[in-house]
Parts: sequence; structure tokens; C-alpha cells
Amino acid sequence: MWLLMWDLEHIRKIDEHGFTQDEVDELINRCPTVVWKTSRRSGRPLAIGWISTGVLLGVPVDVIDDDHLRPVTAFDAEEDEHDDEN
Repeated sequence: MWLLMWDLEHIRKIDEHGFTQDEVDELINRCPTVVWKTSRRSGRPLAIGWISTGVLLGVPVDVIDDDHLRPVTAFDAEEDEHDDEN
């Protein structure tokens, strides 16, 4: 399980896209369909998966250390992003 590090700037970015901290936590720590990729846009690790609301959520993160991630933003992902090998 990852411990998520939150700061106001990134909470605002997630909120601006219509998502909550709980949805981000669900994706990263409790989502059985999560896949991890490298973001083509930023080069960051990217979690993509179906959350309980039925949304395919994408969340790029900064890796702080072996136990901590900082979610950068959240967005509606495309199915091909989830299904692609990378």
C-alpha cells in the first residue's frame, strides 16, 4: 500500500478535473484493475484503472520514496491507454 503525500496545488488540480482524493486513493491502493505505465506526456509513473464510480481514471504520480507517492493530477483515461502494453 502506498502512502499518498498531498499538497494544495495538486489537490486543486485533481479537483479541477472533477475527482476527489478518495477516488485517487481508491485507484492507487484498492483498485483491482490498476495498471502502471509511464506517462507519454510527462515521463512520470501513471496509474490507470476503473474505479467504483465506473470511471476509467488516470493519475500520474511523483515517487517520493519506496513508500510514498505524490499524485500530480487526475483525468478521464481512454480505454486504449489502460489496455496498451505501455
